[in-house]
Amino acid sequence: MATGRVVIDVERCKGCELCREACPKDVLALAEDLNNKGYRPVILLDPHHDCTGCALCATVCPDGCITVYRDVNVEKGRAPVNRSVEKIPANASFSAQRNLPEVLNHG
Repeated sequence: MATGRVVIDVERCKGCELCREACPKDVLALAEDLNNKGYRPVILLDPHHDCTGCALCATVCPDGCITVYRDVNVEKGRAPVNRSVEKIPANASFSAQRNLPEVLNHG
């Protein structure tokens, strides 16, 4: 199963909670503290790494505050058979486990 990470620009987030409703894994929550604009932004609460990187949260965010990173597993440097090859940014760093980060920025 794919894994992912979500990065939220909390200073731009207005706390509309559309991303929370869209998240199938329920890993987003409202922060206790206010941002500089006086809103309670959404934050990632994913201690068990349940995020799949589906990017539904980023898709519904009206302010484009969410960037999703999806870890794509590649064995021995080859793309999986019968799957499309996903574009990796030129500045992406490779980990020792051969996981390639995919940046999904909707906004």
